[in-house]
Amino acid sequence: MTTEDNKDTSRLEEGLLALPDALDQMGYTDLRPGQREALESIFDGNDTFVVLATGAGKSALYALPTIALKLKTIVFSPLVSLMQDQVRSMNLKGIKAGALNSSQTDAQNVTALKMWCDGTLQMMFVAPERIENDQFKNAMRTIKPDMVVLDEAHCMSNWTATFRPSYKLCGEMVKTLNPWITLALTATATKDIISDVASILKMNNPKVCKHYVKRDNLKLSSSRIDAGSLKPSVLDMCRKIDGSVIVYCASVNNVMSTYEYLHNAGESVTYYHGQIQQPSMKEVNMRSFMSGESRICVATNAFGMGIDKSDIRGVIHADPPGSVEAVSQEVGRAGRDGKDSVCHMFYTDDGWHIQESLFARSNPSAHTMSVVYSTLNKLADSNRQVALSVDNIGVEAGIDGGEATGAFNYLMMLDVIRRDNPTDKTLKVTVNNTDFSGLNATRKAIMECIMTEAVPDGETSLGNKMYRGVDPVYMAERLNKGEATIKSNITQLKKDGYIDVITPPRCKITTILKDLPPEALAAADKRRSLEMTKLASVLKYIDTPDKDKADFIQDYFDKA
Repeated sequence: MTTEDNKDTSRLEEGLLALPDALDQMGYTDLRPGQREALESIFDGNDTFVVLATGAGKSALYALPTIALKLKTIVFSPLVSLMQDQVRSMNLKGIKAGALNSSQTDAQNVTALKMWCDGTLQMMFVAPERIENDQFKNAMRTIKPDMVVLDEAHCMSNWTATFRPSYKLCGEMVKTLNPWITLALTATATKDIISDVASILKMNNPKVCKHYVKRDNLKLSSSRIDAGSLKPSVLDMCRKIDGSVIVYCASVNNVMSTYEYLHNAGESVTYYHGQIQQPSMKEVNMRSFMSGESRICVATNAFGMGIDKSDIRGVIHADPPGSVEAVSQEVGRAGRDGKDSVCHMFYTDDGWHIQESLFARSNPSAHTMSVVYSTLNKLADSNRQVALSVDNIGVEAGIDGGEATGAFNYLMMLDVIRRDNPTDKTLKVTVNNTDFSGLNATRKAIMECIMTEAVPDGETSLGNKMYRGVDPVYMAERLNKGEATIKSNITQLKKDGYIDVITPPRCKITTILKDLPPEALAAADKRRSLEMTKLASVLKYIDTPDKDKADFIQDYFDKA
């Protein structure tokens, strides 16, 4: 946040004079199109919002001022998997950099904070989730950054499908730190998104620098084919491309089936998607492609932001993406070394249906949100809590599970509801028969324990019955039996009619925190309309003649 009190335009001349040496230190021969305007704005002390295409050199916009003006710079980024590469790159170029994120050990994060506080680090890459960490807050109070950078800033806006709630925390942090410069960077931003992010960051009349780089080395094309021809066509195109290729698919299932098809055909291929459970496997697969060990990577859009591989010769969309912004970002990963590269998009009805489904899931209508919220209120107990899965709540509301999930995500984003793992592990038990004479010794002991002392949380009234809270772990210890033995005997006692049992919920508990604001419904429909327009623009791109596709993208961004 730049205010009149801390604005210092005298550094413009200082920055421009030091720029040639900074370029030399970074290994750059000259500035790329769009960079000079942004750098002059930064040197002049303006909060700056930069929209620059993928591969156009956004990282230079915080590295060069850091060198030229000897700034202390914090870079907030959601790209945790790439932070170590970013740190390594800056250190190699003479900028002492560190990182704070969940992929590092506590000791590594503590060391990075100490190095920031003792002045060793000039730049630090920070995952936005760290903002709430007290040690981080203390470090920022010890040495305040001169420049705060928000990379992939569009993730901060709830107008985007890539919205990340944790990224909104950056707004309050920037307000608290009051840096000399706040710099927001993205390859994707409409006027609504720019306005939204600037408001969240409390940016003071930011200078907006938008520049779409039309790259003649990217050979853009598309074709409509039937679903049965898709995988053979992808294989054929991969074989015609001499070099590394990214194949983008719209779903994890499509990623895996395409990967297996290419692998079985003898291609050097790996895969990447957000549902890979082991972080080490994600790292191995990414490294395999980045190093050239695997020539092809089949991936969802989880593989993308910050990918720095200059010699990608082809980007193939096996399924259409959901916006022209995504098209621009993803084809922009090809040919960063300036050499000719193939960027082809296949259209199939199946692939398009996936995008329509993702759209419905990510952009719930006002009607869907109202129905889901009303259903939650109808099902909630006296504590305004509902112990049902999202799918089951969707059934109760008469809404598709995917749309219900989208509504839940939006309601959580608005802090209208909260989802928590269940904390109550007790069984709710009511006794129907107090004649234990027909029971064996174990079941008799269990019944007596239920009746006398296995009541850790008192009694609960449900309907016309009183239920006791029974903890199987406590009972197992009390009777010197295994927990499995206790549970199996309780099950049999229920079958025999001695007791009724309500088991604790296994799904997350939904808590209603507040009423649904009417203005949120209007905002939901506005967002849905915006995203629908974006989706329709992809069809226009597909049907635009290949020779005019680059002009189509440029015109799209000029009007955005």
